[in-house]
Amino acid sequence: MTPKNETRSMSPEGWLKTGNVHFLFGRYDQAIKAYDQAMGLYPSNEVVKANKAIAEYRLSHPKPESPAPAAEPAPAAAPAPAEGGFFSKVRSWLGF
Repeated sequence: MTPKNETRSMSPEGWLKTGNVHFLFGRYDQAIKAYDQAMGLYPSNEVVKANKAIAEYRLSHPKPESPAPAAEPAPAAAPAPAEGGFFSKVRSWLGF
């Protein structure tokens, strides 16, 4: 939030940036107030108007909570080696 003694001296660009910071942190109500201040100083700024409209939309249409991601399934167990064949010979050579 901007200190009260700085509100009169802030430029429209300063209010726009303040609104953008509030917007990025999801504080849409504070962003709208900052955009209103910018529009009061520079009413024909289309960027401020657009940003305010988006903030108003986000405020009235919050994103639904996304469900927790599903746990990954455990990896399948390796199949038991077949008796006989190459692995059987290796096990016998190694003394298993």
